[in-house]
Amino acid sequence: MFTRCRLAKVVTWGTWVVLVNFLDPELGAALAGTAPRDFAGLGIIGVRASGATRRAAARAARLPDQRLAITERTTPCGVKLRCYELADVALAADRPAAARPAVVWFHGGGYMLGGYEDNAELLEGFVVDTGCVAISVEYRLAPEHPYPAALDDAHEALCFVHDTAAEHAIDPARIAVAGGSAGGGLAACLALLARDKDTVPVAFQLLIYPLLDDRATSTSANMDTVAWTKPENAVGLAAYLGRDAGTDSIAQYAMAARAESLDGSPRTALFVGELDLFRDDVIAYASRLYAAGVSTDLRVVAGMPHAADGFAPDAAITKRFVGEIRSAFAAGINASATERARQ
Repeated sequence: MFTRCRLAKVVTWGTWVVLVNFLDPELGAALAGTAPRDFAGLGIIGVRASGATRRAAARAARLPDQRLAITERTTPCGVKLRCYELADVALAADRPAAARPAVVWFHGGGYMLGGYEDNAELLEGFVVDTGCVAISVEYRLAPEHPYPAALDDAHEALCFVHDTAAEHAIDPARIAVAGGSAGGGLAACLALLARDKDTVPVAFQLLIYPLLDDRATSTSANMDTVAWTKPENAVGLAAYLGRDAGTDSIAQYAMAARAESLDGSPRTALFVGELDLFRDDVIAYASRLYAAGVSTDLRVVAGMPHAADGFAPDAAITKRFVGEIRSAFAAGINASATERARQ
């Protein structure tokens, strides 16, 4: 999909000097001189606070798409939702022809950082492209709320969207789940939980560089990376899973790669960079989905580390990456409509 770009130079990232042979030049320039998150010095709460300040400044610097309406909702159990939809769409429940698909979105941050106001531009793009309703979920964060708090909130949000679909002109048979990084892993776990509990028929899942496995047994899980590193990931896993992270006692709904079977999973699209800590786990998960007979779109992007859309949104490779994500979402959610019509 993208041209492999060899960059034979040393990238300095904080106090680390990392030789990245295939890092895209624009991404390398964006990372040069920046520092990894200081979990050792600031702790999770300190890193969270500094990240929140940067994200707030970024939100203030951009104007929301004026074609969209953004509203806040709360589920009966108190989970906050941020909803994006086209402003001129009639929401009358007696107009079934206006029923729209929906996507329930989960932000990244290693289960310990981030918030439901993140990823606004991507979600706005989904709405503009497909006319869907995009719902971002404010799930509880670790370490204050370890597993299964985030999954409980995710399931509560999914069921709420499904149960109130008619009130908002949403087609209850065309609800997708999606997310990036830890949020992608949460979406994958949620799809498995909904499958096994038979609560909501998830139509499609979009998993963007998802955190799927805590065992760190793959090649990519042990390589030096930038943007999200093995030590940083270990902090998040310990916060979310506790001391059992990496052991055989982790439940399949805590890490999707732990699932015994992926049979019955929804149509799936997965995106990951070749320089991402999660690369091999994503490829392995896609292989299991193929083996289970699940229609799966896997994209491994040359020259890209983790979450480049977060630190270099204007780089050419990032713009192409986001464009491919939007196209994959539109294709997946439209395919769910075709499949429903055949039933």
